[in-house]
Amino acid sequence: MNVTIISCFDVYDNRVELLRKSFCAWGYQVTVLIPNFRHMEKCTRGQCPEGFEMLPVVPYYSKFSPARIWSHISFSRDAMERARSLQPDMLWVLAPPNSLVKEAARYKKQRPKMKLVFDFLDLWPESMPVSGFGATPFGLAWRGLRDRYVDVADTVVAECDQYWTVLRKCCDERKLHMLYISRNPGFRCLRERPPADRIALCFLGRVNQDVDIRAIGTLIRKLDRPVELHVIGGGIQEPQLRQTAEDAGAAVISHGSIYTQREREKIFDRCHFGLNLLRGAECAGLTMKSVDYLRASLPVINNVRGDMWEFIEEHPVGINYEEGMGITVSRLLGLQIRREQIRALYDTYFAEKVFFTNLQKIIGK
Repeated sequence: MNVTIISCFDVYDNRVELLRKSFCAWGYQVTVLIPNFRHMEKCTRGQCPEGFEMLPVVPYYSKFSPARIWSHISFSRDAMERARSLQPDMLWVLAPPNSLVKEAARYKKQRPKMKLVFDFLDLWPESMPVSGFGATPFGLAWRGLRDRYVDVADTVVAECDQYWTVLRKCCDERKLHMLYISRNPGFRCLRERPPADRIALCFLGRVNQDVDIRAIGTLIRKLDRPVELHVIGGGIQEPQLRQTAEDAGAAVISHGSIYTQREREKIFDRCHFGLNLLRGAECAGLTMKSVDYLRASLPVINNVRGDMWEFIEEHPVGINYEEGMGITVSRLLGLQIRREQIRALYDTYFAEKVFFTNLQKIIGK
Protein backbone atom coordinates (compact mmCIF):
# COMPACT_ATOMS: atom_id res chain seq x y z
CA MET A 1 0.00 0.00 0.00
CA ASN A 2 1.19 3.50 -0.83
CA VAL A 3 0.58 6.08 1.91
CA THR A 4 1.00 9.84 1.67
CA ILE A 5 1.03 11.92 4.85
CA ILE A 6 0.60 15.71 4.66
CA SER A 7 1.47 18.01 7.55
CA CYS A 8 1.65 21.82 7.43
CA PHE A 9 3.30 22.43 10.81
CA ASP A 10 6.62 21.28 12.26
CA VAL A 11 5.05 21.11 15.72
CA TYR A 12 3.33 17.95 14.48
CA ASP A 13 6.61 16.26 13.46
CA ASN A 14 6.63 13.86 16.40
CA ARG A 15 3.19 12.51 15.50
CA VAL A 16 4.06 12.35 11.81
CA GLU A 17 7.22 10.38 12.54
CA LEU A 18 5.28 7.87 14.66
CA LEU A 19 2.77 7.45 11.82
CA ARG A 20 5.57 6.99 9.28
CA LYS A 21 7.37 4.54 11.55
CA SER A 22 4.20 2.47 11.98
CA PHE A 23 3.31 2.35 8.30
CA CYS A 24 6.89 1.48 7.29
CA ALA A 25 6.97 -1.33 9.87
CA TRP A 26 3.87 -2.78 8.22
CA GLY A 27 5.55 -2.75 4.82
CA TYR A 28 3.79 0.31 3.37
CA GLN A 29 5.48 2.76 1.02
CA VAL A 30 5.30 6.12 2.78
CA THR A 31 5.81 9.68 1.53
CA VAL A 32 5.57 12.61 3.95
CA LEU A 33 4.94 16.11 2.56
CA ILE A 34 5.85 19.12 4.71
CA PRO A 35 6.60 22.82 4.09
CA ASN A 36 10.16 24.21 4.12
CA PHE A 37 9.14 26.61 6.89
CA ARG A 38 9.07 26.41 10.69
CA HIS A 39 5.76 27.67 12.01
CA MET A 40 6.83 28.49 15.57
CA GLU A 41 10.17 30.13 14.77
CA LYS A 42 8.92 31.77 11.55
CA CYS A 43 12.03 30.76 9.64
CA THR A 44 13.09 28.53 6.76
CA ARG A 45 13.53 24.90 7.64
CA GLY A 46 17.19 24.16 7.10
CA GLN A 47 17.19 20.38 6.97
CA CYS A 48 14.58 17.95 5.77
CA PRO A 49 13.98 15.02 8.14
CA GLU A 50 14.82 11.62 6.72
CA GLY A 51 11.88 10.17 4.81
CA PHE A 52 10.17 13.55 4.43
CA GLU A 53 9.78 15.73 1.33
CA MET A 54 9.78 19.52 1.69
CA LEU A 55 7.70 21.84 -0.46
CA PRO A 56 8.46 25.58 -0.76
CA VAL A 57 5.92 27.90 0.87
CA VAL A 58 5.32 31.61 1.34
CA PRO A 59 6.90 32.73 4.66
CA TYR A 60 4.87 34.64 7.24
CA TYR A 61 5.82 36.39 10.46
CA SER A 62 2.67 37.02 12.51
CA LYS A 63 -0.14 34.94 13.99
CA PHE A 64 -2.80 36.64 11.85
CA SER A 65 -1.86 38.08 8.47
CA PRO A 66 -2.78 37.82 4.78
CA ALA A 67 0.67 36.26 4.19
CA ARG A 68 -0.08 33.44 6.63
CA ILE A 69 -3.49 32.74 5.10
CA TRP A 70 -2.00 32.66 1.62
CA SER A 71 0.87 30.46 2.80
CA HIS A 72 -1.56 27.84 4.13
CA ILE A 73 -3.75 27.98 1.03
CA SER A 74 -0.83 27.68 -1.37
CA PHE A 75 0.74 24.81 0.60
CA SER A 76 -2.60 22.99 0.63
CA ARG A 77 -2.86 23.26 -3.14
CA ASP A 78 0.78 22.38 -3.81
CA ALA A 79 0.72 19.42 -1.43
CA MET A 80 -2.40 18.02 -3.06
CA GLU A 81 -0.88 18.49 -6.50
CA ARG A 82 2.10 16.46 -5.34
CA ALA A 83 -0.20 13.86 -3.80
CA ARG A 84 -2.00 13.49 -7.11
CA SER A 85 1.27 12.55 -8.76
CA LEU A 86 1.93 9.95 -6.05
CA GLN A 87 -1.58 8.44 -6.33
CA PRO A 88 -1.66 7.05 -2.78
CA ASP A 89 -3.94 4.26 -1.67
CA MET A 90 -4.30 6.10 1.64
CA LEU A 91 -3.98 9.85 2.21
CA TRP A 92 -3.44 10.86 5.85
CA VAL A 93 -3.94 14.61 6.35
CA LEU A 94 -3.09 16.41 9.57
CA ALA A 95 -5.32 19.41 10.21
CA PRO A 96 -5.36 22.37 10.53
CA PRO A 97 -5.09 24.28 8.26
CA ASN A 98 -8.72 23.99 7.24
CA SER A 99 -7.77 24.76 3.63
CA LEU A 100 -6.00 21.41 3.56
CA VAL A 101 -9.25 19.68 4.57
CA LYS A 102 -11.03 21.27 1.62
CA GLU A 103 -8.33 20.39 -0.94
CA ALA A 104 -8.03 16.79 0.30
CA ALA A 105 -11.81 16.30 0.20
CA ARG A 106 -11.93 17.54 -3.39
CA TYR A 107 -9.22 15.03 -4.33
CA LYS A 108 -11.10 12.23 -2.55
CA LYS A 109 -14.16 12.94 -4.70
CA GLN A 110 -11.99 12.43 -7.78
CA ARG A 111 -10.60 9.14 -6.40
CA PRO A 112 -13.40 7.62 -4.31
CA LYS A 113 -11.54 4.29 -3.78
CA MET A 114 -8.63 6.05 -2.07
CA LYS A 115 -8.87 6.00 1.75
CA LEU A 116 -8.83 9.53 3.19
CA VAL A 117 -8.04 10.14 6.88
CA PHE A 118 -8.30 13.54 8.56
CA ASP A 119 -6.25 13.78 11.75
CA PHE A 120 -7.24 16.83 13.84
CA LEU A 121 -4.59 18.21 16.20
CA ASP A 122 -6.31 21.56 16.69
CA LEU A 123 -9.61 23.24 15.90
CA TRP A 124 -9.74 26.52 14.04
CA PRO A 125 -11.26 28.95 14.85
CA GLU A 126 -12.61 27.42 18.08
CA SER A 127 -9.20 27.38 19.78
CA MET A 128 -8.54 31.06 19.11
CA PRO A 129 -8.38 32.91 22.50
CA VAL A 130 -10.53 35.79 21.24
CA SER A 131 -14.09 35.99 22.52
CA GLY A 132 -16.65 35.88 19.71
CA PHE A 133 -14.04 35.41 16.97
CA GLY A 134 -15.72 32.28 15.61
CA ALA A 135 -18.93 34.24 14.97
CA THR A 136 -17.27 36.89 12.80
CA PRO A 137 -17.60 36.62 9.00
CA PHE A 138 -13.97 35.54 8.73
CA GLY A 139 -14.32 33.01 11.56
CA LEU A 140 -17.45 31.49 10.00
CA ALA A 141 -15.79 31.22 6.59
CA TRP A 142 -12.67 29.71 8.15
CA ARG A 143 -14.69 27.11 10.05
CA GLY A 144 -16.73 26.36 6.95
CA LEU A 145 -13.63 25.11 5.13
CA ARG A 146 -13.58 22.29 7.66
CA ASP A 147 -17.26 21.71 8.37
CA ARG A 148 -18.39 21.46 4.74
CA TYR A 149 -15.74 18.89 3.80
CA VAL A 150 -14.79 16.81 6.86
CA ASP A 151 -17.47 14.18 6.31
CA VAL A 152 -15.98 13.34 2.90
CA ALA A 153 -13.20 11.44 4.71
CA ASP A 154 -13.46 7.72 5.35
CA THR A 155 -11.98 8.15 8.83
CA VAL A 156 -11.69 11.17 11.13
CA VAL A 157 -9.10 11.03 13.91
CA ALA A 158 -8.85 13.41 16.87
CA GLU A 159 -6.05 13.77 19.41
CA CYS A 160 -8.49 14.27 22.30
CA ASP A 161 -12.13 13.68 23.26
CA GLN A 162 -12.81 17.40 23.46
CA TYR A 163 -12.64 17.74 19.68
CA TRP A 164 -15.46 15.26 19.23
CA THR A 165 -18.00 17.74 20.59
CA VAL A 166 -17.27 19.94 17.58
CA LEU A 167 -16.56 17.36 14.88
CA ARG A 168 -19.64 15.21 15.52
CA LYS A 169 -21.79 18.17 14.46
CA CYS A 170 -20.50 17.96 10.89
CA CYS A 171 -19.31 14.35 10.62
CA ASP A 172 -20.80 10.89 10.88
CA GLU A 173 -19.93 9.86 14.43
CA ARG A 174 -19.12 6.32 13.27
CA LYS A 175 -16.08 7.73 11.46
CA LEU A 176 -14.58 9.30 14.61
CA HIS A 177 -11.58 7.69 16.31
CA MET A 178 -9.25 8.67 19.15
CA LEU A 179 -5.47 8.71 18.77
CA TYR A 180 -3.86 10.43 21.73
CA ILE A 181 -0.60 12.35 21.51
CA SER A 182 2.44 10.16 22.04
CA ARG A 183 6.08 10.97 22.60
CA ASN A 184 9.32 9.21 21.71
CA PRO A 185 11.28 8.39 23.84
CA GLY A 186 8.76 7.38 26.49
CA PHE A 187 8.27 8.04 30.18
CA ARG A 188 11.27 9.22 32.18
CA CYS A 189 11.57 8.98 35.96
CA LEU A 190 12.77 12.01 37.89
CA ARG A 191 16.57 11.92 38.07
CA GLU A 192 17.11 14.69 40.63
CA ARG A 193 15.14 16.26 43.46
CA PRO A 194 13.58 19.72 43.07
CA PRO A 195 14.70 22.33 45.62
CA ALA A 196 13.32 21.97 49.13
CA ASP A 197 13.35 25.66 50.05
CA ARG A 198 11.10 26.93 47.22
CA ILE A 199 8.46 25.89 44.71
CA ALA A 200 9.88 25.48 41.21
CA LEU A 201 7.38 25.82 38.35
CA CYS A 202 8.00 25.18 34.65
CA PHE A 203 6.29 26.71 31.65
CA LEU A 204 7.04 24.97 28.35
CA GLY A 205 6.14 26.41 24.96
CA ARG A 206 5.66 29.65 23.11
CA VAL A 207 4.52 32.53 25.28
CA ASN A 208 1.79 34.15 23.20
CA GLN A 209 -1.76 35.43 23.67
CA ASP A 210 -2.95 31.87 24.37
CA VAL A 211 -1.13 31.83 27.72
CA ASP A 212 -3.07 32.93 30.80
CA ILE A 213 -0.34 35.15 32.20
CA ARG A 214 -2.64 36.73 34.76
CA ALA A 215 -3.55 33.30 36.18
CA ILE A 216 0.16 32.45 36.51
CA GLY A 217 0.75 35.67 38.45
CA THR A 218 -2.23 35.00 40.72
CA LEU A 219 -1.02 31.46 41.42
CA ILE A 220 2.44 32.68 42.40
CA ARG A 221 0.98 35.22 44.82
CA LYS A 222 -1.04 32.51 46.57
CA LEU A 223 1.99 30.40 47.45
CA ASP A 224 3.49 31.13 50.87
CA ARG A 225 6.96 30.00 49.84
CA PRO A 226 9.54 31.48 47.43
CA VAL A 227 8.72 30.60 43.83
CA GLU A 228 11.08 29.96 40.93
CA LEU A 229 9.63 29.98 37.40
CA HIS A 230 11.51 28.25 34.57
CA VAL A 231 10.40 29.31 31.08
CA ILE A 232 11.38 27.03 28.19
CA GLY A 233 10.48 28.91 25.00
CA GLY A 234 10.30 32.43 23.67
CA GLY A 235 7.43 34.40 22.20
CA ILE A 236 6.12 37.91 21.95
CA GLN A 237 4.51 37.74 25.41
CA GLU A 238 7.58 36.36 27.18
CA PRO A 239 8.60 39.79 28.59
CA GLN A 240 5.07 40.26 29.97
CA LEU A 241 5.16 36.82 31.60
CA ARG A 242 8.52 37.59 33.16
CA GLN A 243 7.33 40.95 34.50
CA THR A 244 4.07 39.53 35.84
CA ALA A 245 5.84 36.65 37.59
CA GLU A 246 8.51 38.92 39.08
CA ASP A 247 5.89 41.41 40.27
CA ALA A 248 4.16 38.47 41.99
CA GLY A 249 7.42 37.65 43.78
CA ALA A 250 8.92 34.87 41.66
CA ALA A 251 12.47 34.51 40.43
CA VAL A 252 12.25 33.92 36.67
CA ILE A 253 14.78 31.88 34.73
CA SER A 254 14.28 32.17 30.96
CA HIS A 255 16.00 29.32 29.13
CA GLY A 256 14.90 30.33 25.66
CA SER A 257 13.82 27.82 23.01
CA ILE A 258 15.33 24.41 23.75
CA TYR A 259 14.63 21.54 21.40
CA THR A 260 16.97 18.79 22.61
CA GLN A 261 15.27 16.37 24.94
CA ARG A 262 18.30 16.00 27.19
CA GLU A 263 18.51 19.75 27.91
CA ARG A 264 14.78 19.95 28.62
CA GLU A 265 15.02 17.01 31.00
CA LYS A 266 17.72 18.76 33.03
CA ILE A 267 15.31 21.65 33.59
CA PHE A 268 12.30 19.42 34.30
CA ASP A 269 14.34 17.66 37.00
CA ARG A 270 14.67 20.98 38.83
CA CYS A 271 10.91 21.61 38.95
CA HIS A 272 7.96 20.51 41.06
CA PHE A 273 5.19 21.24 38.52
CA GLY A 274 4.46 22.01 34.90
CA LEU A 275 2.05 24.85 34.09
CA ASN A 276 -0.78 24.26 31.62
CA LEU A 277 -2.62 27.55 32.10
CA LEU A 278 -4.21 28.91 28.94
CA ARG A 279 -6.78 31.55 28.02
CA GLY A 280 -10.01 30.61 26.27
CA ALA A 281 -8.96 26.97 26.07
CA GLU A 282 -12.44 25.41 26.01
CA CYS A 283 -11.61 23.49 22.82
CA ALA A 284 -7.98 22.68 23.61
CA GLY A 285 -8.78 19.48 25.49
CA LEU A 286 -5.22 18.20 25.67
CA THR A 287 -2.05 20.17 24.98
CA MET A 288 1.30 18.86 23.82
CA LYS A 289 3.01 20.56 26.77
CA SER A 290 0.82 18.72 29.28
CA VAL A 291 1.85 15.36 27.79
CA ASP A 292 5.50 16.47 27.87
CA TYR A 293 5.14 17.27 31.57
CA LEU A 294 3.62 13.87 32.30
CA ARG A 295 6.36 12.10 30.34
CA ALA A 296 8.91 13.88 32.56
CA SER A 297 6.96 12.72 35.67
CA LEU A 298 5.92 16.31 36.46
CA PRO A 299 2.51 16.88 38.07
CA VAL A 300 0.45 19.42 36.10
CA ILE A 301 -1.27 22.61 37.27
CA ASN A 302 -4.02 22.86 34.67
CA ASN A 303 -6.97 25.07 33.74
CA VAL A 304 -7.77 23.48 30.36
CA ARG A 305 -11.17 21.80 30.28
CA GLY A 306 -11.50 18.48 28.54
CA ASP A 307 -9.26 15.44 28.56
CA MET A 308 -6.51 16.74 30.86
CA TRP A 309 -9.08 18.11 33.29
CA GLU A 310 -10.78 14.70 33.45
CA PHE A 311 -7.46 12.87 33.87
CA ILE A 312 -6.61 15.04 36.86
CA GLU A 313 -10.09 14.61 38.34
CA GLU A 314 -9.75 10.82 38.15
CA HIS A 315 -6.05 10.42 38.96
CA PRO A 316 -3.69 12.23 41.40
CA VAL A 317 -1.44 13.63 38.66
CA GLY A 318 -1.96 17.35 39.17
CA ILE A 319 -4.36 20.13 40.18
CA ASN A 320 -7.21 21.61 38.19
CA TYR A 321 -6.84 25.29 38.88
CA GLU A 322 -9.70 27.79 38.82
CA GLU A 323 -9.58 31.49 39.53
CA GLY A 324 -10.49 32.19 43.13
CA MET A 325 -9.68 28.72 44.47
CA GLY A 326 -7.42 28.34 47.45
CA ILE A 327 -4.15 26.52 46.96
CA THR A 328 -1.49 25.64 49.52
CA VAL A 329 2.13 24.58 49.34
CA SER A 330 1.38 21.47 51.40
CA ARG A 331 -1.22 20.38 48.85
CA LEU A 332 1.23 20.93 46.01
CA LEU A 333 4.07 19.09 47.71
CA GLY A 334 1.75 16.20 48.50
CA LEU A 335 1.63 15.46 44.78
CA GLN A 336 5.39 14.95 44.61
CA ILE A 337 4.96 11.40 45.88
CA ARG A 338 2.56 10.59 43.04
CA ARG A 339 5.21 9.94 40.38
CA GLU A 340 4.20 6.30 39.95
CA GLN A 341 0.59 7.29 39.31
CA ILE A 342 1.81 9.72 36.67
CA ARG A 343 3.76 6.90 35.05
CA ALA A 344 0.72 4.60 35.12
CA LEU A 345 -1.43 7.25 33.43
CA TYR A 346 1.21 7.96 30.79
CA ASP A 347 1.75 4.28 30.01
CA THR A 348 -2.00 3.70 29.75
CA TYR A 349 -2.82 6.53 27.33
CA PHE A 350 0.31 8.04 25.80
CA ALA A 351 2.97 5.34 25.47
CA GLU A 352 4.24 4.61 21.96
CA LYS A 353 2.97 1.01 22.07
CA VAL A 354 -0.53 2.31 22.86
CA PHE A 355 -0.30 4.68 19.89
CA PHE A 356 0.65 1.80 17.57
CA THR A 357 -2.12 -0.46 18.88
CA ASN A 358 -4.78 2.23 18.46
CA LEU A 359 -3.50 3.09 14.99
CA GLN A 360 -3.85 -0.56 13.97
CA LYS A 361 -7.48 -0.53 15.07
CA ILE A 362 -8.18 2.72 13.22
CA ILE A 363 -6.89 1.55 9.85
CA GLY A 364 -8.33 -1.93 10.32
CA LYS A 365 -5.02 -3.73 10.18
